[in-house]
Amino acid sequence: MVPGSSGRPPTGYGSYPHRLREVPPTVLGYICIAAADPHSWSKSVGPKRFVVRKRGCIPPRACCPLTSDVPLVFVSQHSCDGWGRTIVADDLQDRLDEQLRYYRARAPEYDEWALREGRFARSARERARWFADIGKLERALDRFQPSGNVLELACGTGQWTARLAEYADRLTAVDAAQEVLDLNRRRIGDRARYIRADMFSWKPTETYDVVFFSFWLSHVPPERFGQFWGLVRSALAPSGRVFFIDNLASREAASLDPEHPGPDEGSVVRHLSDGRAFQIWKVLHRPKQLEADLSKLGWDATAHRAGHFFLYCQATPRGDN
Repeated sequence: MVPGSSGRPPTGYGSYPHRLREVPPTVLGYICIAAADPHSWSKSVGPKRFVVRKRGCIPPRACCPLTSDVPLVFVSQHSCDGWGRTIVADDLQDRLDEQLRYYRARAPEYDEWALREGRFARSARERARWFADIGKLERALDRFQPSGNVLELACGTGQWTARLAEYADRLTAVDAAQEVLDLNRRRIGDRARYIRADMFSWKPTETYDVVFFSFWLSHVPPERFGQFWGLVRSALAPSGRVFFIDNLASREAASLDPEHPGPDEGSVVRHLSDGRAFQIWKVLHRPKQLEADLSKLGWDATAHRAGHFFLYCQATPRGDN
């Protein structure tokens, strides 16, 4: 709706996306206020015309749908509402598309970050601290014993795929970027089966004893957190287990690693060696809060801090223990 109007959607346009045939020229997009899976609405109105509501961006009295069960509301092209307050429009899919473009472009130089080489080179003391923490992650994974039929989501260039291959009877690696899959395959060879797929739309055709992912959950926007864990659950065989690692939400880590965002940031701007800049999602988690968030989704999870930089977590669907 146009802020400051009667509080009702324009005549001739229904409140639900399946009733919309054409977006009025004065409409910037739509804000979802009720759907359990907000992005599903964009399939009807188109991702370029869809915006996810930011809490507090639009005051409750700006339009009556915000306090009702109506899931969508029109937003004016104007940057301010009727009371002079700024409206923030955030196209979720555009940001995810940019994130994928970033990792496709970064594929040839990604391992420099993990190995602390090139522009990520640090002093001997800082490198020792970094690799000591990596060692804690490796030992935690060894204790977990990721055996059987193993699935790695967002497998990247293969730093952790190689370790999984030591344990798995059968290993499947999935990523949305062909460039990193190619690098992974060069490293792993025929020890893994590869699938190129989007993490939010892929439908597993089989189930797995273990689902693993590394440094991926922090790239999942809050609006997709539940959806992603639904994918994980659908991929697990009965009595299946999940293990993942990621950056730790820590001011100490942010001070030690220039690529580590502050603990309260939801996105960061990353630069490639050629100077190109991309905005990506980076939502960091703390162990106890992560356990609580997963518990709400029906998971029994145990998360641990691994030194200065990282955390690791293992989880099972509640009732499968």
